[in-house]
Amino acid sequence: MTQIFEQIAVKPAKINCTSIQYQNFNLQGKVSLLFEAMNQKCLDLHSKIYLDLLQESIQEDYNDNILRFQSLKLYKQSLIQSMQNEPLDNLTIDRCFDINSTHVFIMQNTTQPEVDLTVKIQNLKQYTNNLNRTLKYFRKLKIQFQDELQLNQYTWNEQVFQQYQSSQDCLRNQLYYLDDIYSNFSNINLQNEVLYQAIVDLLKFIPLISEETQNTIIVNKEPLVFNGNEIIWQLKRRTRSSFNSQFNIEPAQEDFLVDYIQLESLQFQKNPLRFSSELKELLKTQSNDSTLKIYTQYYYLTQLKNVYHNKFISYENFSSIYGTNFGSYQVCKKYYLIFI
Repeated sequence: MTQIFEQIAVKPAKINCTSIQYQNFNLQGKVSLLFEAMNQKCLDLHSKIYLDLLQESIQEDYNDNILRFQSLKLYKQSLIQSMQNEPLDNLTIDRCFDINSTHVFIMQNTTQPEVDLTVKIQNLKQYTNNLNRTLKYFRKLKIQFQDELQLNQYTWNEQVFQQYQSSQDCLRNQLYYLDDIYSNFSNINLQNEVLYQAIVDLLKFIPLISEETQNTIIVNKEPLVFNGNEIIWQLKRRTRSSFNSQFNIEPAQEDFLVDYIQLESLQFQKNPLRFSSELKELLKTQSNDSTLKIYTQYYYLTQLKNVYHNKFISYENFSSIYGTNFGSYQVCKKYYLIFI
């Protein structure tokens, strides 16, 4: 037997980054141009195509919707990966220790860019509504394909199963859109309760996406992980014995009743609580310290759930293990605006 092959030389398409008109392209043409513009570093062009694809309405053809959102996911993954590989500028925040108060202070640039907050909030609500419509569409498809699989339990339909998986993938891929929306506010540090409530309404979709896609996880295997610009999300499942070993918990007789434990972690690069003036005042009152402020960086949320006969039960009474980081600080020469 002789293997026959042919080597084909592939040349990149030559495109004019500033003059090409893509508005009348069909979906396949826009997707192709999106990645070609990215390869040729046409930043303004591929950013505009991405926004154009993102804002398109849901199509009647299911396959077109799958192609669009899977392409957007690959685009965002490549873009985020390239940004993470770039060397960071001087982003470190100076810290110092005040001898008199025994507080650690941080020195941070407090310059606030000028923004039309009314317009930003209106856009946020519009984007949130768009996200909601897309999630409803793929959730409906997921339920439809799931019902078809259950009706034909004795005959395997690979096409329906792949459609079911694709609908779950597209549900989870909406985290990229949500991360995009939240990233629009990364440089805003204003207290506004209307804005804060709009942000809360947006972030409510994260547990919804988690709930709709959690059954794709295999116990004691690789977790589901999302790494965005502003949001890092992880979901994994562990047997009770594995969980006990990880947290140094003594086995109990009731452990065999637990199917597995689900661990979900959520991290924000910028703290969403910073928008709330009410929380800020509550913090000062509860701590009896008028100098306290909400730290604008980082926010962490971890949830544990026992699963018993496919029912989730919140698991809160567990031993906690804390890590301690030691650092050296200069003595403060003056007080800074932000306290941690």
